[in-house]
Amino acid sequence: FSTPFSNQAGGSVVVNDGTLVLSGGGVNSGSIEIAAGATARFGGNYTHTAGSTLVSHGSVDFNAATISLDGNVTIDGDLSFNSAAATVRANATAAKLALVNSTATVAAGGVLSVGPGGIAFGGAAANTVTLQASAGAPGKLVLGGDVAFTGSDGTAGLNTGDIAVTQTAGLLDLGAASRTFAVNDGLAAVDLAVSARLANGSIVKSGTG
Repeated sequence: FSTPFSNQAGGSVVVNDGTLVLSGGGVNSGSIEIAAGATARFGGNYTHTAGSTLVSHGSVDFNAATISLDGNVTIDGDLSFNSAAATVRANATAAKLALVNSTATVAAGGVLSVGPGGIAFGGAAANTVTLQASAGAPGKLVLGGDVAFTGSDGTAGLNTGDIAVTQTAGLLDLGAASRTFAVNDGLAAVDLAVSARLANGSIVKSGTG
């Protein structure tokens, strides 16, 4: 669908097989479910409103998109951002997260949990995950796997947002484990930067970057 797509509150979309492409943006106020082996690809300006659900046993790809994830997202497969800008305001869970020339922001009160597939940064431009600071509940990334930078250029980042007085920096929770950050040596002087507040584990750096 290349025109804006709207799934109203109480509505249900089920993708049993193949690939559903919603390239014209739109709004999901109901539920979307993707079966194992299937794919949903979103483009344009797309909003998953508060109270909506996106559940995928397959893959979800946000391509050339601006996305606001205000409802809960649960993805057993891969979550990909390709030339996209995403904001997570609720709870989002994915087995693996890939960013190619993309940005993702976890707003205050939001939690992004990534499973054993970890996070992969690729492409030739900067990829950043920004965890917003807050006086109450800063943005949080829970990492259940390793991090890999395979890009050819640009600086990838796991960063906190700007911090005002009385605010606490965004949190990178390492999931009570030692996580390997494998960093390729791209063209940028700095290939991977981390400014988020670290907790609950340790980092082992590998690679020539």
